[in-house]
Amino acid sequence: MLWYGANLVEEIMKTLLILMTFVVALSFWGCASHAPSAAQFMNVKDGGNVVVGGTFQVGDVYSGHYVNEDDYRADEGKGFLDLSLYFTAKNFVFGLSSENVTIQSFVGYRWKNFGLLGWFDFNLPEEIETPISGGMMLVEEIHVTDKFRVGFSEHLSRNGYAVDLNGGGLGSPATGYYAEVGAGTYLAYGDFSLEVKYGRDFTGAMNRFYLMTHYKVLN
Repeated sequence: MLWYGANLVEEIMKTLLILMTFVVALSFWGCASHAPSAAQFMNVKDGGNVVVGGTFQVGDVYSGHYVNEDDYRADEGKGFLDLSLYFTAKNFVFGLSSENVTIQSFVGYRWKNFGLLGWFDFNLPEEIETPISGGMMLVEEIHVTDKFRVGFSEHLSRNGYAVDLNGGGLGSPATGYYAEVGAGTYLAYGDFSLEVKYGRDFTGAMNRFYLMTHYKVLN
């Protein structure tokens, strides 16, 4: 009986910690949106899962005058932090993610070796374009051992990045967008993953490369 009570308290505390962690992330609001981690989507276990990670991108990024409005300056940046909260219902996966720190919603369906994920988000209200980004991703995974996995992904997305209207020195943040088609591969061991993605921005004929690393801290 005491053992059952201790486990119940532990589960309650874990759930509260998950919720508190995500509430902290929700207290921020940003304007960056990219394809999420394929590896961590495939690694979600039953119950609530909290994943932290980061992305570094190189290649052609928007910087300087915004392509659609001369009064705006683009600042896409090269690094992003994210915090994700995943839930499962049988093979369905759904939840929220905070990327740098735009709030992103997602839902997907997984088999053992395949997965299909969709996501979307609404960005800052002072928009100069339709304030919605998101996309879809197909994932294929090979289980080398019980813990070691290798995977591949293909995605089509509308990504977002920060732009700013400089009016007499007072900034007015908004979000710019571009359409991207891309593919990637990942290595995962236990709850840790390392992922590389390539994205082709066919809005501006630009190329980007992403290095992503993530770790599931709570399950």
